[in-house]
Amino acid sequence: MASVRDRQPNAGGNRADGVHGRPVQDETRSVRLGDDCARHVARGLHDHCGLEKVLSPDPNVGFISHALKYGDAIAASKLLAPAKIAGEMRRIVFNDYIDATLAAVFVLVVVATVIYGLISIRKALGNPQPTAMEIGLAGAAVGGRHA
Repeated sequence: MASVRDRQPNAGGNRADGVHGRPVQDETRSVRLGDDCARHVARGLHDHCGLEKVLSPDPNVGFISHALKYGDAIAASKLLAPAKIAGEMRRIVFNDYIDATLAAVFVLVVVATVIYGLISIRKALGNPQPTAMEIGLAGAAVGGRHA
């Protein structure tokens, strides 16, 4: 069973850290999967997923919903902060769509990397022979000297 260390505030004093003014956290407890704290950690990881930035209906979070909000304001001839002119509003919408596209592409790269890694692990575990290959001195120049 996997465990995660969770920081708990010191039960003995509520003393504040001199630099940040927050309570010092110096006691830990183990968090087991299935625990409420483990669910909180998993929920926090989900909330910061790249697709959340692309597809969230909240304009403060999602690129596309933000672009739609500004696009609606452009259609109604309104200016929303921080834009001062209509050209800046169009630039914000354009940039939001670029950001959404890049975030989606990066999520696809991460997913492809994980899938490729899992396929490689499965192939390596299924092969009775060692699958690691040494390539020697990768940076050696002709004559055995390093470049």
